[in-house]
Amino acid sequence: MTKRLLITVIGAMALATSAGGQTTVRGVTTLRGSSTMQNPQQQTSLPTLPQEYVNNLEWMPPNGVYDVTIVLGQTASNGTNYPNTLAGLQQAHADWAAAPDQWWHIAVPAGDSFSAGGATIGNGQPYGALVLPVKSVGSNHTLPTKFLVVESTTPLPEGQTACSHGIQDNVPGASDVGARNPGCPNDLPSMWTLSCTAATCSVLGADATDQYGNPVSHIVWKDVHLTVAPAITAYNLVNIGQLSDTATTAADIGLDRFYISTDQTDSGASRTKDNVSNGIAVSGRNIWLTNGYIEGLLNVNQECHAIWLANSEGPVKIVHNWIEGCAVSLFAGGAMPGRPGGLAFSDLQLGRNRLTYPAAWLGTASTSQAGMDAQ
Repeated sequence: MTKRLLITVIGAMALATSAGGQTTVRGVTTLRGSSTMQNPQQQTSLPTLPQEYVNNLEWMPPNGVYDVTIVLGQTASNGTNYPNTLAGLQQAHADWAAAPDQWWHIAVPAGDSFSAGGATIGNGQPYGALVLPVKSVGSNHTLPTKFLVVESTTPLPEGQTACSHGIQDNVPGASDVGARNPGCPNDLPSMWTLSCTAATCSVLGADATDQYGNPVSHIVWKDVHLTVAPAITAYNLVNIGQLSDTATTAADIGLDRFYISTDQTDSGASRTKDNVSNGIAVSGRNIWLTNGYIEGLLNVNQECHAIWLANSEGPVKIVHNWIEGCAVSLFAGGAMPGRPGGLAFSDLQLGRNRLTYPAAWLGTASTSQAGMDAQ
């Protein structure tokens, strides 16, 4: 399994393969190159830079003009009135998927909050309060080339990390100063929120591949707060693609200026609060996670991953995020992907991410929460 990497991190991360090999990176480090990790005894290969990079600007329509523009609760440019509800938002997604290859823009009123118990997809499993649809275009049933973009009516500043507004400590020479910001009170009023309320739930899911073998693709969400109701168990809080996909995985999906949270707080992590195995599970190619703020992720007495690169061959771009919580901030591999023979994950770009952990959670084991200090 060959990995082509370009990594800059602040904190700690782990890269693992289903064969059991694992590399841990700690500190402020830049790695350039690749490694072959078929088992722990094998030697690493000579370094190579990534051969393919994610273009996280491909969602932009020519001259900034969309074919269809929607503001939830108002009459859209296609003549349809999409209610300012979760059902209205899901219908707008479905109509984009049913339309010809077009640029669509959905504006969700700032401060809106939607919740649901979790829809089901083709395999009958609960996979999200909202499920991203698959779009096939034309008589040849190809993937689209144009995007659906969903953002707030008051977008957060481009290029700025949500909530923290940066990832560096305020020290001499720092050019991207940020501050830990529990609850995100500064930016949350400008965002929109999607929450899942079922006992076992994912807040955002991806539909199964269609009959033509096409996956979810060409969708970007911005300015969004993704969370779950109190005391929820979530294996994957956010699903980008599916681990079970056997032929193709999600393509050209982006999250930008996002905020992910649970009900775990500095007052003390607990198994009676939200427990999440994976914050974002990535199963796809040309995926980007940028300018996000993740906090409160924990799975008491079990390993937790803030971002899990699961059924993915790359390229993937994870840049300029504040990632807090979980035993492992970034984790690649560790499970059998859906494709026979597995996947060779390559072309991972990590840059300017702060990987951290709440100091209040350290050493908090007790008789009622045995093993918490293992987190």
